[in-house]
Amino acid sequence: MRLVFLYSELMPDRVAVFRMLVKLYAAEVHVVYWDHHGRKTPYTMDAIDGVTLYKRSEYGFARIYQLLGTVNPDAIYVVGWMDHTYLPEL
Repeated sequence: MRLVFLYSELMPDRVAVFRMLVKLYAAEVHVVYWDHHGRKTPYTMDAIDGVTLYKRSEYGFARIYQLLGTVNPDAIYVVGWMDHTYLPEL
């Protein structure tokens, strides 16, 4: 199972979810996260086998779209409306 999370800030509770997805479902987890914009906490995630992190500052819409084509995820989780790059105009 391949999953992509288009996320805002990484927090410990979400990291626990990523760990469980990898452990229970052998999931391949890809997370685009805010590394600058809107950050309110200094938390940084340690490396986890099965989880690949992508800094949002390096990924605009075109690059995210390319990532989705490369990963070909089974599901995509979008954090919400706060990052309009995650929500292209159709």
